Amino acid sequence: MELQTLQEALKVEIQVHQKLVAQMKQDPQNADLKKQLHELQAKITALSEKQVGKGGDIFLTLCSKDMCA
Repeated sequence: MELQTLQEALKVEIQVHQKLVAQMKQDPQNADLKKQLHELQAKITALSEKQVGKGGDIFLTLCSKDMCA
């Protein structure tokens, strides 16, 4: 997955997360919302880790081409 695609996916998932948090404030005992929030947090974490890895890959590629000083 390309870096830009990862960033776009993260943006969408974070927006969904914000909506779920707002819903949780209205209904903090809703077990379904808690489950959705937990699953979404795991998905955001996975995407974030992929993004960090992809950024490192880009950095290493640039450095291997003698673009790092």
